[in-house]
Amino acid sequence: MDLSVRGKWFNAVRPAGRIHGAAVVVVNVDVKVNADVNATVDATALVAYSAHPKPSPCPLPRRGDPMSSDPRVVPDPDEEAWSAAAEALDRAADLLDAGRVDDSAREALQAASTLARVVGPDHPDHGNALATLGAALAASGDVRGAIDATRRALAVHDLWPGEESVAPLAAAARAQLGDLLMKSGAYAEAIRLAEEVRDDAVARCGPDSPEAARAWNSIGVCWKLQGRWADAREAYSQAEKAWERAGAPLPATLFHNLAGLACATDDFAAAEVHARAAVEARRGEGDPFALGTDLAGLGDALAGQGRLPEAVETYREAIQLLGSARPHHPEIAYALHNLGDALADLGKAREAEAAYRDSIQRKVRAFGEEDGEVAASRNNLAALLATAGRREEAKLLSRRAVRAARRLPAGHPVRSGCEALARELGVR
Repeated sequence: MDLSVRGKWFNAVRPAGRIHGAAVVVVNVDVKVNADVNATVDATALVAYSAHPKPSPCPLPRRGDPMSSDPRVVPDPDEEAWSAAAEALDRAADLLDAGRVDDSAREALQAASTLARVVGPDHPDHGNALATLGAALAASGDVRGAIDATRRALAVHDLWPGEESVAPLAAAARAQLGDLLMKSGAYAEAIRLAEEVRDDAVARCGPDSPEAARAWNSIGVCWKLQGRWADAREAYSQAEKAWERAGAPLPATLFHNLAGLACATDDFAAAEVHARAAVEARRGEGDPFALGTDLAGLGDALAGQGRLPEAVETYREAIQLLGSARPHHPEIAYALHNLGDALADLGKAREAEAAYRDSIQRKVRAFGEEDGEVAASRNNLAALLATAGRREEAKLLSRRAVRAARRLPAGHPVRSGCEALARELGVR
């Protein structure tokens, strides 16, 4: 009897009750936000599944400009310190692009602290620094810290309604927060934010703009994570139309997400077509990290077709690329988890167990003990151990998995799979 629940839960729930799980890799950045920022971040974070443009610096208002006399900012700021903080913020963004997430977090933190003091905590530049800090923490594994920093950034930007130079920063922070909430299972707030981003993009840039297309793409991811396949398909269709009408080439991100949706609906042949299109597009970009994520998606499609040796090879290539670009990025753990699934199906139980345990450890550090992602991996490991006759260990893991999974909505693929395995094991 197959007791497993498989793979990324962004992807398919197989007919046998299997779930696709995920994992996160963490690096300790060991930074704290000081009293000027009024937060503590223990530095470990989730990476956003759908990429958004990095926040760009707000134009620095000078004496005599309307914003410089606004009561929300410090009058007559220290221009030298202000410029130095802006340079630190630029470095933080560049370091994040280069995958040096711990260095990026430190630079963003320093910029946020200085800007809060020099131009005031309500100035858009301070909000921008917080958003960049959130992105860096997200890339290193601290979901809660990233959400906190990004919420603070959005609160600052929302103090400036109608300010044209701030509107793009607010939109980017809102999209980033929605992505993070999406991954943490806060679906209702995530979809609300994604729809706000879409409405804002349509109002500012038009319905047939790349900005609107990106927003529809994020909405599709959110619906997919909730198992609402038809809604996800419609959102991706809207994204595709917007990109085409804008005269823009369809991005690899869309193909990646279409592959994930096809896996979720057990159409693994179509998933392979989309995944290979994503890989082909990425190979021309010279971005090993993005290519690694798409190769992991191709591995999912191959595994779903039972082409397990190919899937294992593809996952290993993905992990190597991801690690070479961003050695502490969560996508590495997603691929490790799914590698464990394929190894389990090949009968390589010892290697599969090691992959699952690594996945669990990384997820717990990123999400906490009671997260749905942790539940998915614990459930997979429980299924593996039960199949190997280690039933008591399996029951302990299954019990913990079900407890966490019941925080998810009824009918969620992870929750349904965990509850099904618990019933098989007689876990109460």
